[in-house]
Amino acid sequence: MNSRVLASLEMSYNYLESEEAKSFFLLCSLFPEGHNIVRDDLIRYGMGEGLFRNVNTLDEASVKVHALIDKLKASCLLLAGKSYKWVKMHDVVHNAATSIASRHEHGFFAKNGVGLKEWPEIENLEECKRISIAANNLEMLPADSISCPRLLTLSLDNNYSLRKIPESFFTGMKALRVLDLCTTNISSLPSSMECLENLRTLWLDGCRELKDVAVIGKLKKLEILCLKQSGVDKLPKEIGELTNLKLLDLTKTKLEIVPPNVISRLTRLEELYMGYSFNQWEPEEAEDARQASIAEFEFLKHLRVLDVHIKTLSCMPKSSTCGPWKNLMKFRICIGGEYFDRNTERCIKVENIAFPIPYSVQSFFDITNELFFARCRGLTNLADRQELRGESLETLTIAKCDEMECVISMEEKAPPLKFKSLKALCLVCLHNLKTICNGPLAATCLENLRVLCVLVCNNLLSNILPSYLVQVLQNLEELRVNNCQELQEVFNSEGLTEQHAVLTSLKTLELSNLPSLSSIWKGAMPIGSLRNLEVLIVDDCCLRYIFSPTFPQFATRLARLLIKDCEKMENLIMEENFPSQSPAIGFFQNLKLLAIHKCHGFKSLLSSSSAQGLACLALLEVHSCDGMEVIIRKGEEVADKGVLPRLETLALSCLPKLTNFYERGCILNFHSLEIFGLWSCPELKWVPLGPDSAPNLKWVYSSEWTELEKLEWNDESVKSRLQNWFIKR
Repeated sequence: MNSRVLASLEMSYNYLESEEAKSFFLLCSLFPEGHNIVRDDLIRYGMGEGLFRNVNTLDEASVKVHALIDKLKASCLLLAGKSYKWVKMHDVVHNAATSIASRHEHGFFAKNGVGLKEWPEIENLEECKRISIAANNLEMLPADSISCPRLLTLSLDNNYSLRKIPESFFTGMKALRVLDLCTTNISSLPSSMECLENLRTLWLDGCRELKDVAVIGKLKKLEILCLKQSGVDKLPKEIGELTNLKLLDLTKTKLEIVPPNVISRLTRLEELYMGYSFNQWEPEEAEDARQASIAEFEFLKHLRVLDVHIKTLSCMPKSSTCGPWKNLMKFRICIGGEYFDRNTERCIKVENIAFPIPYSVQSFFDITNELFFARCRGLTNLADRQELRGESLETLTIAKCDEMECVISMEEKAPPLKFKSLKALCLVCLHNLKTICNGPLAATCLENLRVLCVLVCNNLLSNILPSYLVQVLQNLEELRVNNCQELQEVFNSEGLTEQHAVLTSLKTLELSNLPSLSSIWKGAMPIGSLRNLEVLIVDDCCLRYIFSPTFPQFATRLARLLIKDCEKMENLIMEENFPSQSPAIGFFQNLKLLAIHKCHGFKSLLSSSSAQGLACLALLEVHSCDGMEVIIRKGEEVADKGVLPRLETLALSCLPKLTNFYERGCILNFHSLEIFGLWSCPELKWVPLGPDSAPNLKWVYSSEWTELEKLEWNDESVKSRLQNWFIKR
């Protein structure tokens, strides 16, 4: 590394205001170069080493790590990772950190991802504090114990060829606090594990051959135990001896047996993860129980994070106060049915139960961010369900609840629903659903709804959003309607006044598999409605056209338009009903992508005046439209140089009747065209390219060069230039 660069980075390191920040920076260098570093890994490493001052809980450690990351980012010593959960260290910074960390006083040794098959020679081994030999091909470790009296952290992560650890290997590592054996192929733990009396963090994630972990019960000071995706199928009783344990991760294990009175003894547990794992909980009153019960959670007074799958409602505690529910900060709880994963911090899925729900379950609802109901009996509508009025609820999914005919019934005498925080509502496979709402809502109800999905609701007849609901959803950004066989229209604007624009926040509208759909919009639209619509996708619908006078002519931000499998569609725009002055310009002035697939009723795609309005179009794709004869037909007189000025990609494929691209027969400039693709257009005779057209062309695609060679060219030089860029595909 350049000495000046190293000196500059070392200065940034020296300017860090605390030894804690400096140690944290060096800890980041322990991870392989160029890799994204998981924030939770830094928490568990740092907590295990005792790196953080005045930190006693995992939640406090999380706050501390986030603050330290922000400090290092501000000093340009860390970068953002691929998402919020990750951070990254630039290769140059990593090299500098490794150089600093390897100095005698820090005692780091790292050889990550260099293909090692054997334990390396390490100078001053007895002085080493941290050793990382991750992401190598280690096959064996020294048969005799090695003396590392000062070693705090040892990482052998991601050495899948490592099948065995010698029995005496850990004898000389009595100060060890963090041990990472993730993604190794070991099938047992050595007896010398007992010597690690100071171990705080033990990582065995991905050790799929490892089943017996009883020896871990000897590690009395252990605080973090990770067995995610390991081969453990029985939680040994000895784990109950770990009375200092704060985190236990059993996610995606093969766990079938959790003996009674093991979990209840982990009284300092703060985080418990059991998703995609054990779900055979015993009922609270079971005699001669062979498995643990949910009632054991009552003893976990410090529990703040819980991820658990409960097979049946009968396993839930009868007492309304039983369990640590009121203290939970994050949870993912699945009752009945299959486990499912969500990124939401507070999520509950309830399946195959009958309303009313027992209070032991209801007690979650007031603090839940996401609720998922599936196959629930007695759920006819939400208005009479007092337990579903939680102020924290942000996402609600209702699936396969066949008794539901109306989501929000205004005929009920219950207090009006508010759902002030609700941002996403998803209705799935509600086979008897007739309407979302059967009357006007309170002004604040659903006022913050951002996403509405209606999927496989085959009894919905008239529309998804009647006029009184359209007026309420002023913050709706995304609407997806799929597989509603009887639906005739999406919006109904009858009765709306012209002065009040509606759905002004809607950005994405996706309609698919709607065989009875006759129109998107019924009634006149107030001016300014849908003004922020950016994406419109129509797939397998029975429409003859998309845009008509009843559809707002002011969707000027529309950027992506995809039409697919619409057999009866004849045109994008019902142009005969528009004023003569280039109606498409209002629609399409910001359109960047236009794709038409398998729409056999089209004979032409656009008029010349409509095409001139596509000033920003970058991609035009027409595929498998059997009736398509011309892409741009004759229309009003326009300046040909202004047609598709920013088009970068043009792809025409499987168009058996296509004879012409531009019916006016003029050469187009195509100044921005970079990619031109042509496949299976046997009747096409000519494309509007001249010697000066497409100066930025880089690729020409087709199944064979003969597909292009047979075209008629006004100038042979154009054909020669295309051949230079031809790629068979």
